[in-house]
Amino acid sequence: MLPKTQRVTKTLFPELLGKGVFCSSATFSARLLPSPTLKCSVVVSKKAAGTAVLRNRIKRRFAAALENVLAEVRKNGSLKAPFSGAFFVRVPGGKGVGGATKAAKELPLPEIEAEIRLLLKKVKLV
Repeated sequence: MLPKTQRVTKTLFPELLGKGVFCSSATFSARLLPSPTLKCSVVVSKKAAGTAVLRNRIKRRFAAALENVLAEVRKNGSLKAPFSGAFFVRVPGGKGVGGATKAAKELPLPEIEAEIRLLLKKVKLV
């Protein structure tokens, strides 16, 4: 779980949805905005994972992968600017463009980390 100081607040969340730059990968999508401090949140809908236990497990795994990626990026010095972001887990097998190719609960940690790196590269934060 991300520390409370690094989580997106209720007041910042609508701004992310309205002004944030959208990007997506096979399993996740995100709304990211440059900001003075680093803040992130993970959203897992009931459609993506039915039970609270599964939703929380996905959030914990994503937070751990995000911490690993951010530590690596800070060490390399490749993070161009701090950002605020909301990461959304896409519904597996969803209709149309929105469907994820693989369920987030099945992804190994290195694949989650790779998708986070991809999302950050798409919006040119790394």
